[in-house]
Amino acid sequence: MAISQETLMKKIKEEVSHAEQHIHTDQFSVYIGKLHVLCELLLDESLVHENKQQVQKNEIPEQMQGESQPLTQQGSSELLEGDSIFDF
Repeated sequence: MAISQETLMKKIKEEVSHAEQHIHTDQFSVYIGKLHVLCELLLDESLVHENKQQVQKNEIPEQMQGESQPLTQQGSSELLEGDSIFDF
């Protein structure tokens, strides 16, 4: 289940407000911890979105997938002919 960035930002603003109200109490660290988790979720969501976009950009178009032809037995033997640095 994906959480929208808008929802995360709304929760972050709420927790910042709570943290500001409790800045001189023991509860301050609790709200900061919640903010930490919410910020990590927001960053992870952004990274997932960026990765999806990058994968879509890197996908090979279907027209190009059929153009490559595998080497045949004759084609690979032609590669083996000729000078080699391993010929002694």
